Amino acid sequence: AAIGNSSTKANGQLLVNDTEKTFWEQTANFFLGEQELPEQYTAVGRTLHQAGFSGDRAVRIFWGVCFFSTITFAAAAFLLASLSFAPFSSTLILVFVAAAVGYLLPHGNIRRKAKQRMLEIRETFPDTLDLLVVCVEAGLGVDNALIKVAEEQQGQGLAVGNELLLMTREMQAGLARREALTR
Repeated sequence: AAIGNSSTKANGQLLVNDTEKTFWEQTANFFLGEQELPEQYTAVGRTLHQAGFSGDRAVRIFWGVCFFSTITFAAAAFLLASLSFAPFSSTLILVFVAAAVGYLLPHGNIRRKAKQRMLEIRETFPDTLDLLVVCVEAGLGVDNALIKVAEEQQGQGLAVGNELLLMTREMQAGLARREALTR
């Protein structure tokens, strides 16, 4: 399953159903409970959004992956140490290091993806602005030009197109342009 939002499609199929809870969400719910995540998780949410995974479900799924990988790495290290008849102190250190690696691995992966995506957005942003200027000079209003550019950029598979499309949808839902641009 994908970490992305529920409208992500691959080959015309919905990857995550709105009513379906993924294994990762169930894992996060086991450790965090069903309640809304506290405010401290907004930094992770921001990084996930920069990596292209937006929404509250993405944060919950991410934490499910973190918990699962932490436990899996620790259990694998314990099993390896047990099979090699390592002393208890070495086993304890190995399990602790493996758990830390299992916890940090998803964080590093998301930060890497976010960095790559932000670089892609920075590289394509000047062309996007040029296209926006051309559309406005051709007689389109700013809102219609943003929609046109967003659709064009998304059709080319560019991350900036996805962000602009999200922004235009927020504006169509009633959010002020300035706030939608800021978000």
